[in-house]
Amino acid sequence: MNGELSDDMLLAAIARGQREALEALYDRFERLVYSFAYRVTGDVSHAEEIVQDVFVKVWRQAHAYNPALGKVSTWLLTIARRSAIDLHRRERRQQHESGDELFSVLPDHAPTPDRVAEQRDLRSRLRQALAKLPEEQRQVVEWMYFQGYTQNEIAERLGWSLGTVKSRARLAMQKLRDELQSVGWEVEGRG
Repeated sequence: MNGELSDDMLLAAIARGQREALEALYDRFERLVYSFAYRVTGDVSHAEEIVQDVFVKVWRQAHAYNPALGKVSTWLLTIARRSAIDLHRRERRQQHESGDELFSVLPDHAPTPDRVAEQRDLRSRLRQALAKLPEEQRQVVEWMYFQGYTQNEIAERLGWSLGTVKSRARLAMQKLRDELQSVGWEVEGRG
């Protein structure tokens, strides 16, 4: 089944309760979702928990997927992003509720001074690169990545078509990637 059906067709089959379609979708996208979740959390068990959460939500909410709003992979990564945010909030709430004794048993994952300096430099260069973008592109990037809006929400709020938002986001990301690479930063991304 995995190679036979498109992503959209698999989701339609999942919405009809076909478990083998979920297995095929999992086989297709598990690595993508896991690598995204690991990049966000930096923790293997958290990444695995997010992957599980994503595919449970897919099973329960496959009927809610709308192909007109974007690719299946984008939808899955949006679910993963929200799951990571929820996980982070749960952990913060648990730490707050349990008090300081929790901190004595947690391993120290504080970044090294070199890593802190590298992150500070990257943030500075990213701010400079963002400032060079045209206003509409900068606004889309800021709303998507710093305020958590979906492309659909941005389109609705600004009265633009979804295609316009996607186009401006894609152009902005390419310009940011090019700008950061021009100053020696290795940037992951689609070519």
